[in-house]
Amino acid sequence: MTEQSPFRRRRSRRAFIKSAAALGVAAAGAATFPGSNVRVDAIRRSDRRRRKARNEEVRDRSASDFAAGHERGASIRGQGSDASIRGRSGASFESRGISAPFAPSHVGLCWTGRGARPSDVSVSVRGSRNGQNWSDWQELGIEAISSNAHGAIPVHGELQDDSLLDADGIKVFGTLAGLNRPRFLQYRIDFRSDQDVEIDEVTLACIDARSDEEEGSSSFFATARADEITDVTLTNEAGVSIYVTTREGWGVDEDHDNFWEERFVPVKKVFLHHTATSNNYSDGAAEVRAIHSYHAINLGWGDIGYQILVDRFGNIYEGRRGRDPEKGGREILSNGVEGGHVLSYNYGSTAIAAIGNSQQGQWNRTWSNEAYDALVDAVAFECGRHFLHPEGQSDFLRTDRVWHEGFTHCVGHRDAEGDGGSTQCPGSRLYDFLNNELRNQVADKLEGAGAPSGLSGTQAGNQLEFDWDGGSDDDFEVFFEGWWRWVEDGVSQMDYLSDHSNAFKEHEWASTRDDGESWQGDPQSGSSADVELTETGQYTLHVRKAVNGFSFADHLTVHVEDLDDSDEPDDPEEPEEYRVSGVVAVEGTDLDDTIEGATVTLIGHETDVNEEIVTDEDGEFDFGEVPAGDYEVTATADGYEPQTIPITVDDNDIEVIFALEPEEEENGEDEPDDLTIDEFNVSSRTTGPWFRANVSWAVSGNNLESVTSRLLDGSGNQLDSATGSISGSSASGKHELRTRESGASIVELIVTDSNGNSVSDQQSI
Repeated sequence: MTEQSPFRRRRSRRAFIKSAAALGVAAAGAATFPGSNVRVDAIRRSDRRRRKARNEEVRDRSASDFAAGHERGASIRGQGSDASIRGRSGASFESRGISAPFAPSHVGLCWTGRGARPSDVSVSVRGSRNGQNWSDWQELGIEAISSNAHGAIPVHGELQDDSLLDADGIKVFGTLAGLNRPRFLQYRIDFRSDQDVEIDEVTLACIDARSDEEEGSSSFFATARADEITDVTLTNEAGVSIYVTTREGWGVDEDHDNFWEERFVPVKKVFLHHTATSNNYSDGAAEVRAIHSYHAINLGWGDIGYQILVDRFGNIYEGRRGRDPEKGGREILSNGVEGGHVLSYNYGSTAIAAIGNSQQGQWNRTWSNEAYDALVDAVAFECGRHFLHPEGQSDFLRTDRVWHEGFTHCVGHRDAEGDGGSTQCPGSRLYDFLNNELRNQVADKLEGAGAPSGLSGTQAGNQLEFDWDGGSDDDFEVFFEGWWRWVEDGVSQMDYLSDHSNAFKEHEWASTRDDGESWQGDPQSGSSADVELTETGQYTLHVRKAVNGFSFADHLTVHVEDLDDSDEPDDPEEPEEYRVSGVVAVEGTDLDDTIEGATVTLIGHETDVNEEIVTDEDGEFDFGEVPAGDYEVTATADGYEPQTIPITVDDNDIEVIFALEPEEEENGEDEPDDLTIDEFNVSSRTTGPWFRANVSWAVSGNNLESVTSRLLDGSGNQLDSATGSISGSSASGKHELRTRESGASIVELIVTDSNGNSVSDQQSI
């Protein structure tokens, strides 16, 4: 029997709303959101308190952090904050027990790796309430990656686009793990590459998205407002209705700094996803809060990546925030809002995400019939509002200007070109349902008249000519949209080309809104259209038969690149580039004694070039082609004095020859840092269930870096810890340690410097 959740109210709510609408109670008077092809049948308002998600991060990144863990074939390299974990296939690393800042319901991991692809390591997490009894390990999938050149980009699996890799390392964001409110956390790294991989930093995003109020945590609850719409029934032109919990209804937290700019493109494809999170949750709204918090804050997106989410009990949730018209309030489930769910496919698609992991066998035991019905309803609602036949096909122009030809309208994430071999999303069970049942059920629900056939378009200069099959007595409704995207300072920019078509404006066929999402209401006779263009961009013509009842549409996208009278911004002229290469040798050896492994950096004064390279076995280096300009090239190597040579890249390739002088040997041995603990005092007390230890300290030494206080039981197990950064030659401070566990008997103080030296002391309490 499928588990029933106390939060599953979908059927009874729907019945209530429909009856209320029939009586004229709590109904919206069949209000229509502008241009969304959706009718609002009923709304519900509530003043229930909705808990915001709490989100804090803890990090492992220093030599002392890593040294407290357990290496199995891996090794810890470097000192202080420059430390890393290195390993290759067969090696693993298990962290120490890390005190969580609070008892989280979800944990997401981010790790910074160098020397490999994201999938060359596997990362798992587990939790414990007492630091001794641990839950099972949960292996995390890959949610997104980030590098110096790019913010967090959704990949949901292996990385196919090598241009996103960065020689200085990339951050990999794992999928969320659901945990049972642990007080301690552990992560494990399993290395899979035949080459050495280095992990520089591991960040644990601790999220508490529970619905119940924790005593003393009222600040984490959203303000209850009587005028907020918490639930709404929406109906598309095909008559398919869905009952949706709004962002306000599931408890969105709009208070964060980083916002992905809202952009709107009419939808041509509907993607099915799974969130790859846990399957045994009891509160779908809490899952949405956790995913939103992780996407918005930790990944830096400012919002959730999906437009619609469905939980295992059959509840449908509004995802990404939509338009905010000047009048009439925010649009709920706004049409065409750009999400963050499939790389290169986010413009012109919508994401419907099933909450859970359909790759796991547990899916079949937890996913209810009501949930499958809700998933069909959500897909039918989106396909219907955009007049998409779920089994129909049309070409799709990706944001990297690569065509995906003959792309089915309703697809799984893995169907995106480039992602087929990289992601299991939406999981095997949901993908089978999509291909064997879902599309057929959606088509049955829509029952639309067939779309016009034979739609074609040709470009001749600044003219677009469209034709489609149709008799002289046939009428058609059309929708023509155009937009242009470019990247400026690493950020996507978009122009909605509302002035793109003189011909369509004469016939009043053009969109009336800048973001182009309205169908022309009056049918047009004929089966052709000629368009005069004034701007480069991506244009799509949508055509459907003007019949009584619902009808599907045909869709044709054209990429206009060359115009005689284009007024688009000109791309900046690419500067000339020339090759910079050379060799690093020992001074006075006439290049006979070269230096392997020397580091050579190239820094441009007038360009953004800042590159670093290591010489090969012959002491040679090659930066390839770089833009013209003035540069400084510097060579460094252990045991040699560094050398910097200024160069000007003008009209020829340049070869740079370094002759490094050996360093002079110093007389005597280096004096070790004098690292001492001058004061170490501990006092303790018991307050309610908490045992507290107050630690005061004063330390001195050269190049101080950190002080860590640890609360241990008699067996040496850590119950709590606190770490503070220090600098200079002396420092003092205080730490408070606390635990609910019995047996606290020792406080340990550890002082480290930036050279990797440490000194410690212990006191019994």
